[in-house]
Amino acid sequence: MEYNGIEMLLVQAARQVKKGELVFAGVGLPIIAMAVAKKFYFSDITIICESGIVDTTPTRLAMSIADPSLAMNCTAIMTPGEIFSYFLQGGRVDVGVLGGAQVDRFGNVNSTVIGPYEKPKLRMPGSGGACEIASNAKEIMLVMPQSKRRFMEKVDFITSPGHMPDKPEVKKSIRGRGPRCIVSDLGLFEFEDREAILTGIFEGITAERVKENTSWELRCTRELKKLQPPCQAELDFIRSLDPRGIFLGKVG
Repeated sequence: MEYNGIEMLLVQAARQVKKGELVFAGVGLPIIAMAVAKKFYFSDITIICESGIVDTTPTRLAMSIADPSLAMNCTAIMTPGEIFSYFLQGGRVDVGVLGGAQVDRFGNVNSTVIGPYEKPKLRMPGSGGACEIASNAKEIMLVMPQSKRRFMEKVDFITSPGHMPDKPEVKKSIRGRGPRCIVSDLGLFEFEDREAILTGIFEGITAERVKENTSWELRCTRELKKLQPPCQAELDFIRSLDPRGIFLGKVG
């Protein structure tokens, strides 16, 4: 059975959700991962999106938060204001699922600029609702491909907070507990003393390879979990959502 790292990432992220959770998912890899979770692992989770969609069950790839596919078979359509105030700021979101361009060892995410903020090499879309999700969800899960230029010792800009310093002026603006985990296309990172620790690796991946693609001095658990590969049904479903490989890329 042939699959790539992104497909493994999506299935592993789906397995990190918990029964009955209210999940706030970003567009792209996060919403695909949560669609897998709802279909194969936890049918009772509720997926919401920042455009106002409640309990979405997407059957094709959503290209934006306003994609009509998110409204198909959903339970309700509300305003973004109601989603953010009632669900998110109201403390009802169990986990927010986010991507980004860079992440550091504390789970801080950058989706704003590459390079100095005043004169960046690349200016990206920015926060959208990600900062609000990271600050107000009870926990967050981060999903992103891994390389040294993405897993940074220090991100170029903190768009969405992770495990920030324990300072009163910072803590009062962050209501959640911070990142639950990071899932990359190489393995699973969980948090210990606010720092991302490698706890599991995918088939064919070594701890040395993960370290080579991490900019900080990565710590690992003594016994790394061997993460189970996706089954054929999961792969078929994932590929049906993204048949052109816009997010999945090529297999093999």
